[in-house]
Amino acid sequence: MTESVDDFDRPGGRVSTQTIALAPPPDYPTGTEAKVGNGFAVAGLVLGILPLPPLGAVFSILGIVRARAVKAGMTMSIVGLVLSVLWAVAGVVTAVVGPHFAKSGSAGCRIIAQFDQDFPSAKLDADRALGGPYIADLQAYLFSLNRAADVTRRPEVRAAAQTEAADIDIVLQYLQQGAQPDQATIMKQQTDNDVLHKACGSF
Repeated sequence: MTESVDDFDRPGGRVSTQTIALAPPPDYPTGTEAKVGNGFAVAGLVLGILPLPPLGAVFSILGIVRARAVKAGMTMSIVGLVLSVLWAVAGVVTAVVGPHFAKSGSAGCRIIAQFDQDFPSAKLDADRALGGPYIADLQAYLFSLNRAADVTRRPEVRAAAQTEAADIDIVLQYLQQGAQPDQATIMKQQTDNDVLHKACGSF
């Protein structure tokens, strides 16, 4: 762009004209260009912060795809995706582990857990070979089972403890008579023991 300027200060009163080159105006972005953004990235971040991992992950992935085209929102999309994955993992862990802690925390199950801690499998196996100590171990277990059935508020734990107590009572009768339980009795007791521990939250 050029502009003419008249010069009246020349000697002799002569008038001359100078041409001055002006710099072109800067290229400002148009309204459409200025508004280019990444709505998917924003949505993915917001949903990633909220406990909505499926939607957060979907919008974050869409935001990543969009960011490659518009060069905007990549960081928000990645953060939204990471948060969504963390929420999803936390949800799965809660769903799997939560019931276990809820069951194991009941009064009856705490009694069973205390017996398991006081009488580990290694001790029971060692006492079985001695005879008398093993009978004492089973009597302590029978007492714990009856107590657990009395104090628990959960019907499945009460039923499992009572069934296991009946099995242990039969085993004790065999041992006190100097005999060994038959295989069917042993297998039933082991199965009922597993049922009891699962009712108390064992994996």
